[in-house]
Amino acid sequence: MLPLQCGSKITTGCPYILPPDLPRIYDSEGREITGNLAGPYREGQELKLTCQTPGGKPFPDITWYHGNERLSIARGSLNCQVEVDGQLTRSILTWRVRRENSGRELVCRVSNPWFPAYTLEDSIVLEVFYLLKLNTIMNKNLPCTLEEKCQLCFLLEE
Repeated sequence: MLPLQCGSKITTGCPYILPPDLPRIYDSEGREITGNLAGPYREGQELKLTCQTPGGKPFPDITWYHGNERLSIARGSLNCQVEVDGQLTRSILTWRVRRENSGRELVCRVSNPWFPAYTLEDSIVLEVFYLLKLNTIMNKNLPCTLEEKCQLCFLLEE
């Protein structure tokens, strides 16, 4: 980084403010998730995602959103921790996914209080595989014994 000019002298000790760069979301293997679809994950599987952004001074705030709901730092099956390593700020989200999460958007937002109108984000859509429940209902209109074939109606429930 080039030194900035403060007054009439050039110095690197000058206090300065920089906006953060674009955030990126990575999977548990450290691979960047490109495109907007993440998964497939199994229902009940522990999901570990990292959102990281280089730059920003002071260090930026990183927040996660599930749809329009801001995810709190520690809530039930959710855990989130923030790390700063040099000029890199990262937020690690650990979460046990449910079937209700499938098709929902997960957003990582990066902001700096010095730049309130400058909020950047990266987002993914979760794909969660889950077993369907199969219910059978016998047709009550047909007389049926164990020896006879009965007409069954299958209902799939999510």
